[in-house]
Amino acid sequence: MITKTVIEVRLYDILQGSTRLNSYEIYPFSQFERDLGMDSLDFVELIVKVEEEFHLFFSKETVNSINTIDQLLTAVNVELSK
Repeated sequence: MITKTVIEVRLYDILQGSTRLNSYEIYPFSQFERDLGMDSLDFVELIVKVEEEFHLFFSKETVNSINTIDQLLTAVNVELSK
């Protein structure tokens, strides 16, 4: 089983590649659109990368409920624990 720390590190690596921000510019409660400057297409691409990285699938309801990095991390943890 992957630890929460490993998931977080991998998630931040994906975010850095998707947003071109440095790790010190990304915070758990950063909102994708407001704080990271992602539009809806950027967000969908991020979700696909996360699904591929962790070999999981988010339901439409789950994706619609994700607004912050912390919420994405929680969603990954929930899906991996199934």
